[in-house]
Amino acid sequence: MDISRYLGRPTWLEIDLSKLAANVSELRRFLPANVQLLAVVKADAYGHGSYEIANVALREGATMLGVASLEEGKSLRRKGVSAPILILGYTDPCQNSSLLEMQLTPTIFSWETAVVFSQLARGQGKKAAVHVKLDTGMGRLGLNDPREALYFLEKVASLPGIMLEGVYTHFAKADEKNPGFTLHQLTVFKNILRACREKGLSIPLKH
Repeated sequence: MDISRYLGRPTWLEIDLSKLAANVSELRRFLPANVQLLAVVKADAYGHGSYEIANVALREGATMLGVASLEEGKSLRRKGVSAPILILGYTDPCQNSSLLEMQLTPTIFSWETAVVFSQLARGQGKKAAVHVKLDTGMGRLGLNDPREALYFLEKVASLPGIMLEGVYTHFAKADEKNPGFTLHQLTVFKNILRACREKGLSIPLKH
């Protein structure tokens, strides 16, 4: 008996891009006109093909893409994707030159990282977008103290060479039946945003 055919994972995935297009279009139709749509295509769009999925999403109304790492962003750029791309994971400061070269937007949550990126961008005469991540309960990356977060956002907004384009958080249990913890995270996030407004700090994208 040939057992080799039972080894590994003999599976495949068939993607109907027309169905995907219809789904993205419906999302776009549902959203208010002033709300942008960011399509997350990290991990090769969860195995569905990041380049193919990104193209459909952008064609049907998405305005930004989200990836996990610098390499994922670079791969899309090399294939001709020109839309804004946000790196949702950590990017080491030693990769800042590639960020600027590829026009990729990093997620930042440490002052040292922000300063180094600011200095490099300023030195190249550029104004690079950054997003700040707030940890409201996920327990991975981001600032987890609301007072520290507000102070950090104010400082980052004042740095030359970079633009504080966005601030975001990550819901830890949004797929659970009990919405209690998700609502708690949302309240923490909204409270920080309200404090920013009271300080006169304008951040274009909140997500």
